[in-house]
Amino acid sequence: MCYAFDDSDSEAISNGIEGTEAESDRRFDYEFAGVESLSISIANDNGTFMTHVYISSPLHLVERVETALNIAANYGLSNNRWGNDKGS
Repeated sequence: MCYAFDDSDSEAISNGIEGTEAESDRRFDYEFAGVESLSISIANDNGTFMTHVYISSPLHLVERVETALNIAANYGLSNNRWGNDKGS
């Protein structure tokens, strides 16, 4: 069973990342709780316009997490489940 990421997660992360700064180590931490928890720590890098994402997961999920990150990095993220538009 996969985690059901919904609008409340998206809203919490979008609001939480405001005011973060990687260089100052001001991060937003969020946990996806379930049968197996996954935690993220996010911070904007205002000097480069990049977002730093640190993920903590059970060891047996690392390969899946890396695959998801590679897909997101190459195709972008969207609130539209089937979309392919970066920054949406």
